[in-house]
Amino acid sequence: MVGTREVARGEEAHLERIWGPRTFFPGSLLSASVWKTLKSLAKKALSKSVCSDNTSTSMGRPSSSSDVECFAGSVASGVVPVAGHGCNILDSLLHSGEEKGLKCNFQSFSKDLSTNSPRRSAFDTQPRVMGLPVDHAEAPRPHVVEDCRGVLQLLSDGTTVRSATPPPHTVEDRDDGRVEWTDAVYDAGRGVGVRMYRPRLLAQGQGKEWRLPVLAYFHGGGFCIGSYAWPTSHACCLRFADEIPAVVLSFDYRLAPEHRIPAAHEDAAAALLWLRDRLVAPSDSDEDGVHALLADSGADPGRLFVSGDSAGGNITHHMAARFRAEGLSPVRISGYVLLIPAFDSKTPTQSKLVTTGTAYLSRDLAERYSRLALPVGADKDHPLLNPLGPDSPSLEAVGGRMLVVVGGDDMLKDNQVRYVDQMKAVGNDVELVVFAGKEHGFFSRSPWSETGTEVVRVVGRFIHRDAADSA
Repeated sequence: MVGTREVARGEEAHLERIWGPRTFFPGSLLSASVWKTLKSLAKKALSKSVCSDNTSTSMGRPSSSSDVECFAGSVASGVVPVAGHGCNILDSLLHSGEEKGLKCNFQSFSKDLSTNSPRRSAFDTQPRVMGLPVDHAEAPRPHVVEDCRGVLQLLSDGTTVRSATPPPHTVEDRDDGRVEWTDAVYDAGRGVGVRMYRPRLLAQGQGKEWRLPVLAYFHGGGFCIGSYAWPTSHACCLRFADEIPAVVLSFDYRLAPEHRIPAAHEDAAAALLWLRDRLVAPSDSDEDGVHALLADSGADPGRLFVSGDSAGGNITHHMAARFRAEGLSPVRISGYVLLIPAFDSKTPTQSKLVTTGTAYLSRDLAERYSRLALPVGADKDHPLLNPLGPDSPSLEAVGGRMLVVVGGDDMLKDNQVRYVDQMKAVGNDVELVVFAGKEHGFFSRSPWSETGTEVVRVVGRFIHRDAADSA
């Protein structure tokens, strides 16, 4: 795991008051046989659904897919949760380990986990860790006060730790060569890049005869996690490029808590300005070669669409407020696509109140993202998180055609539908598509599913409607 940052003492104390100590311990302290078995358990939990959704552990807490992901992601990163999010999965894993015949004695571990407070120190004087023998004694290390899906941990000493690997979602690899892609950097000073996609059959100059729409895409992740390189984002963009078809540019942006919002929105604006310059730049100033690539791909400067999933959908709204349809002249923004946009609010909605703790986006996880992403001291009515909040600018400032895709069982559904209603009330051209029974992030988590196919079809129809209207 890589990456650190300093957190102000006041902020650290605030986190401690809210969450209390949440302890992880490093796998290096465990004996090789125990550590090997823990990794085997985590792998089995993901591949064979050892712990299914809505199953209660002997601790009386529900185990969910997000718990399994947190546990497996932590183990993959070299640490084991003994308190906090993901801890409650251990008891079920231990029992299933015995049922599967895995040869490791976990009785004392299971007993400690079931009978002791999860906030006790992970270290004692024997030396042991939660009943497990350790290779050597060691003083207590900084504990995790917050984690996001096992890939981001905020430690008690003010350090932010990130895993080099994404959450263990199972996304089929269908990168079969029909789409070509390459990476570039759009802001070296901020260390953020872009992955560019084009249909292979239109490569090598053939695209000049076609003129393809351009789709700028921003990934999700609560403004805290995510990347264009994650298999989920990559698969979504492969489908868009191949099936719309389109030239797709998937942009990274700086992440919280190291860079709280508005950093993500600032980066997105910079990304679109960078793209404008590459779409229209003369060939003699094409230092990074992107202009030539876009031109050879048939990228049409008159048909740019801005899109994003979850946090990326939130970013897309704010780009519509900033650039409208004409703000990137001479490039024309033909529309905005908001996929399950992350619009939250201080006042709980009905869709939030009925959301269970086992949902992919639960209230607990949404609170965690907000605390880590918002400016210190801000609440969920901050204009960048709630476009309908008391201090948010009027939606009359938003311009351009818009498509909003919503999951019927998403915790944020009520805010998303209300957003569409108020956009229409001030005269904006907005299309709403609701996928019944779907939770937050349903497209990016299952991009190759039948539902994913329908999402791609809906987005393609919206984009090609622009071409028909212009004909």
